[in-house]
Amino acid sequence: MELTAIVGVVVVGGGVLAGLLVHRRRRAPRGQQGTRTGAPPTQPPLPQFNIVAVGLPGAGKTVLLASIYNRFQTPAGGRSYYLEASDAQARDLNAAFHRINDTSAPWPAGTSTGEFNQFYFAAAAPVRGSGFHRAFTIRYTEYAGELLVANSQDGGRNQGLLQDALSEAHAVMALLDGYDVLRSINGVSNAKGRLQYAVSTFVNALRHVDSSVSFVVTKWDLLQQTGRTDAELVDEVRDLLWSNDAFRWLVERQDAEFTVRLFPVSAVGPGFATVDDAGQVIKTAAATTRPTGVTLPFVSVLPDLFDRTEVAARHRARLHRQHTQEARARQQQAELRFNVLTSALDQLSGLVPGGGLSAHIVRWIVGVDPGIAQEAGLPPDVAWLETHDAQDGAGLEAARAIVKEMRREMDAMEGTLPKCVLRRVG
Repeated sequence: MELTAIVGVVVVGGGVLAGLLVHRRRRAPRGQQGTRTGAPPTQPPLPQFNIVAVGLPGAGKTVLLASIYNRFQTPAGGRSYYLEASDAQARDLNAAFHRINDTSAPWPAGTSTGEFNQFYFAAAAPVRGSGFHRAFTIRYTEYAGELLVANSQDGGRNQGLLQDALSEAHAVMALLDGYDVLRSINGVSNAKGRLQYAVSTFVNALRHVDSSVSFVVTKWDLLQQTGRTDAELVDEVRDLLWSNDAFRWLVERQDAEFTVRLFPVSAVGPGFATVDDAGQVIKTAAATTRPTGVTLPFVSVLPDLFDRTEVAARHRARLHRQHTQEARARQQQAELRFNVLTSALDQLSGLVPGGGLSAHIVRWIVGVDPGIAQEAGLPPDVAWLETHDAQDGAGLEAARAIVKEMRREMDAMEGTLPKCVLRRVG
């Protein structure tokens, strides 16, 4: 899979700069009516990683996105990188998180049917005291959960957009509603049926996806209220999901080059929400949000994606240089033939009435006009690599520093909760 040259996540912190550059909220077009678009940054060229979040309605996609930004916008938790958003994006995301944090306000509305949210981030870090250097970008797309369950007549065009996004994705976050998982563990009537429905929708949507897939159990704070430790809960949730034939098949069919993980995530943290007598998840008065685990789905996939991008770019750069050298050699040979034949025909043209057509004749014989031949432009990933190499590799060094820190965070999680790994590479 080729990686294009723009990323939406900008990471910075403790001197590392990360930024969310462009956000698009689009309603699936009827024709072209009602569509609002934005353009991702195009200069300088950077690798772009596309992440798509899917989940049934109510799984918590919108709340999770606001919480992810809230955690990444400052270098908290020992991280040296953070996310920087454009003014408009920051206002939207911070307003959403403020609404979440306000215990007197209802939960934010989810993504409307037929709409999707798309964000672009750019990652950057300081290198050797030379200022901030952008490293890579991320495009994050979140679709309305109804698109996973709508029939073809109601959502055919919108579902086409979702499938296009999934086909372009380098990583997919499949969100499972933690409240449904909790009810299934507790043996609540029909709870396992809804969980089975979620798994079935994932099978249908992801059966042809060959990118990295992570499973995210949201509302983990509700499961923690059972009094079990996180390790005990992960074991129980893993066993529950693994007993589902469709889920097990979905994990086993994923590309063997990617590790498949299960992430326990709470967008609000322990003690903020509870379940009332009517079975509704409500906020606890005077509670404060303390999100946990929300950064993990990002930090788990970006290091491997970046490493693959750099390796692929260097391979393509070698091929491009080889092809360029071969093209130049052919061009030199053509120029030689051109000059020899033109000279000969020019001598003859003085003897032939209506002479002066030698150049046209030679073009036809040689098959090339060295005066108009042009080299093809660099592929975006090669242009990115050679640009950074020419600038003493600062951009690459920034990316490697971010990747190293992300891997350290991922290793810490796996050391604490090893059963979160559903299948390792290979």
